[in-house]
Amino acid sequence: MSPERRAKADAQRRGRVCTPLLRQRVRAAFDLRCEYCGTKQPPDAAPQQWHGVDRIVPGVLGGLYVPGNVTLACKRCNSAKSFRHKAPAAVRTLADMERVAP
Repeated sequence: MSPERRAKADAQRRGRVCTPLLRQRVRAAFDLRCEYCGTKQPPDAAPQQWHGVDRIVPGVLGGLYVPGNVTLACKRCNSAKSFRHKAPAAVRTLADMERVAP
């Protein structure tokens, strides 16, 4: 394995990079709806251009891509939040959504 691939795999294991599987789980759990403003992604929109996985505790503050720290956010809300910390009690996380799923 090349050093670049090894570094990327290591970052994914440590939660510093959002994996494709985690991204898929978040989109499915939140039904393509922004957790902050409630807008739903249009079915014909490209996923990478509309909603994305958002870390509630930003990476610059030590937040990782783990189920207890991620939610779905539209580009506008994610940009407005920037690197500020949103109170975890005010936002549902992937871990919350998977706990209540039947």
